[in-house]
Amino acid sequence: FKGSVAVLAQGASGYNNYSHFLFDIIPKIKLLSEGVNIKKVNYFYFSALNKYQKEIIKMIGLEKKKIIDSNKFRHVQCDQLIGVTHPNYFNGTISDAHSKMPKWIIFYLKKKFLGNIKTKVSFNRIFIDRSDSKLPHCKLINNTQIKKFLVSKGFKVLKLSQYSFRKQVSYFKNAKIIIGPHGAGFANLVFCKKNTKVIELKPLDHPNKVYETICKINKLKYKLIKLKKIRNKKTGDMFLNKKIINKYI
Repeated sequence: FKGSVAVLAQGASGYNNYSHFLFDIIPKIKLLSEGVNIKKVNYFYFSALNKYQKEIIKMIGLEKKKIIDSNKFRHVQCDQLIGVTHPNYFNGTISDAHSKMPKWIIFYLKKKFLGNIKTKVSFNRIFIDRSDSKLPHCKLINNTQIKKFLVSKGFKVLKLSQYSFRKQVSYFKNAKIIIGPHGAGFANLVFCKKNTKVIELKPLDHPNKVYETICKINKLKYKLIKLKKIRNKKTGDMFLNKKIINKYI
């Protein structure tokens, strides 16, 4: 490839995870812009982009023809290579790093995307259905029961993977109360208005406090419900008594 190549690719977490793509990969573009004129960068080296990632990249203004798929091109030769560090992970675990999410990442994402979202939403009470996640952890064994109960309380059940990035942002932007198990969909808390009520469901031993941190930065009303982790269950690893959730809605 002739010209300069900026390396934004990241294996594992940033490859195909909504939360890590927003918090690990997109802030790299901000870091890159601090040192070089992005318009003069000839190519951007990414992990293979899925549908919502392509949508986000387009909104940022990166040209499709400048994107190099790191899955297809495992080795790249160029005139100039620009390496971009992870925005806030330098030691310890990624869970530790995200639990200490710096404010600038939250403010950057809000500034970059909220102004482009004008979709009207007819509901403001959301339950995030995580049953479609490819990962086995942080799922409710009695998910169907909880969904029926919350629907009776006026909640809209959302499987966020079924919606575009723009729609996800608009749903969280207009929400007044959001309930759901810990998972990547909660990354959208970045786009919530002040005083939005957030109830996160998480196993007792789960260490990541990233969404609690985001709520503090965004001045949201956060409540964590810790549930006993149930092992060897294919349908989930948590059980939620609807009487417990009823106390907070």
